[in-house]
Amino acid sequence: MKYFLTFLFRLAFISVLCAVVSAQQLPRTETDSNYLYGKYETDDPAILFEIPLPALTPEATKFFQPGEMMVEAVLRVDGTVSNVVFRGFLKNGMGDRVNVAVQRIKFRPAKVDGRLVSQKVTIKYGIKRCKNGKICTYAREYVE
Repeated sequence: MKYFLTFLFRLAFISVLCAVVSAQQLPRTETDSNYLYGKYETDDPAILFEIPLPALTPEATKFFQPGEMMVEAVLRVDGTVSNVVFRGFLKNGMGDRVNVAVQRIKFRPAKVDGRLVSQKVTIKYGIKRCKNGKICTYAREYVE
């Protein structure tokens, strides 16, 4: 029992040590164009001018099921959206409609030290019943 507890303690210590070492960031250089910045790592974060709403599918209006999904994406320097990752699921074909809507996001790229950089963004998409009783979709930026 004593050896087992010692083993668990050492394992916990090593895992904490590995987490601390991996959390430390190496300094970025001016030529590091592949780094993806978070909103608060930039001098001037990306501005989302338009977050398009997904259009409702006929199935979504007929078989209403409320839900939400998080979408993580990269806002590129050239004005495109890439590396889209979906967290969650919307039923009745709404996930495909969200994918189309994400590609149509309009934004101004982020800046660091006066140069344009790519930035990570998270957007929450959902479907719900609005106050007037109709089914509607919504989208908003999720700030961590």
